Amino acid sequence: LSEADNARLVGLQPEDLHEADTTTLGIGRALLGEPTAAQVPDRLDWRNVEGGDYVTPPRHQGLCGACWAFAGIGALESRVMLETHQPGLNLDLAEQTLLSCDTTGGCSGGSGAAAAYYLQEYGATTEDCQPYRTNDTEPCQEDCVRTYAISGYQRILPVAYPQPTPTSTEMIEILKAHLVQYGPLWTSMEVYDEFYDYREGIYTLT
Repeated sequence: LSEADNARLVGLQPEDLHEADTTTLGIGRALLGEPTAAQVPDRLDWRNVEGGDYVTPPRHQGLCGACWAFAGIGALESRVMLETHQPGLNLDLAEQTLLSCDTTGGCSGGSGAAAAYYLQEYGATTEDCQPYRTNDTEPCQEDCVRTYAISGYQRILPVAYPQPTPTSTEMIEILKAHLVQYGPLWTSMEVYDEFYDYREGIYTLT
């Protein structure tokens, strides 16, 4: 891909950490209490929990900076399987819902918190009703039933732990605890130039 195409794929917009309704990012039920490190097992893979798979397959965003939408929808799909106790459910929700109906984001990027707010207020429909078109000009299918929604969301870091700021090691343990208690999380990462050469395995910044 060209440098311009690579730039188009990186679409998460920075959050305003001082706005009350944009200090949230984790998707799922509103957190009822902070998990503790004692709850964290030595190993957890949500693709194989007692033989059950709670993670839907990766989807391709194409040349559209919709990573924020794919991350949110993927987390919602996992949340639905966990809430309904249906691992392996053939569930494909519509990322296009966020691109076409949530006017706060598009192929030039979007806000995770704004998308979470949309999923809470309006929900998402299925891929069959609003197929992904790799653009943000596709009209919103208002007649699609948006069955799948979240009841709450919360940012895990850094706003949830402002004073004092946790160390990297502490933050890893906090994330592990939330993964155990709430399932797959809506996450993002900073993309460095070397990442464009990534092919497989666990990525580590060199």
